[in-house]
Amino acid sequence: MLAVDKNEKFGYGKRMESCRLVPVIVTLITPEELQEVADGTPLRELRPRIAARILKEAYDQGGVLPFSTVGLLTGLYAPSTVSAAVKLFYEQNPDVVLPHSGTVFDLGRTLTHKRISVLLKHQGLLTQEIARRINHHPRAVARYNDDDERVGQLWEEGKSVEMISYLTGLSREVVQEYIAIRKELRREAKKET
Repeated sequence: MLAVDKNEKFGYGKRMESCRLVPVIVTLITPEELQEVADGTPLRELRPRIAARILKEAYDQGGVLPFSTVGLLTGLYAPSTVSAAVKLFYEQNPDVVLPHSGTVFDLGRTLTHKRISVLLKHQGLLTQEIARRINHHPRAVARYNDDDERVGQLWEEGKSVEMISYLTGLSREVVQEYIAIRKELRREAKKET
């Protein structure tokens, strides 16, 4: 099958059909998954892991799959069904970011890398390591972390969300996301003392 090249650059107005594609081979179901079904595990319980595995297999070969393709492969035709399975996977694995078109290319309303990137930065990890862990481009990780520093500094100075948005050029919603991360870090620091 063909997947979008994970190094593809997206910008305003770029359509998926104009993207570079790479061939990938994914496993529809593993012998272990088949055994689980044979042992009585309902397939709906396996869906989150199967979807996650397929996304990772494609990414490891240099490709990125959208939910619609994963849905066609697994018989979960509606992308919303795959989305629900991935959401459940995230609930079961909160520290994992799956490589799909939403997360790798920052397309659509999807789990953001911001929070995980910033939290890992505050743990002392470097940009390249963070990028590797969250399946994301180092430039994007650097941007998240730079934005966190700018927002954090202005917030510490007591600037309002509106003023921070104006000064940084970031939307109010994005500024609020960074502030929420900072508040989370403060709460964690207080728990440790």
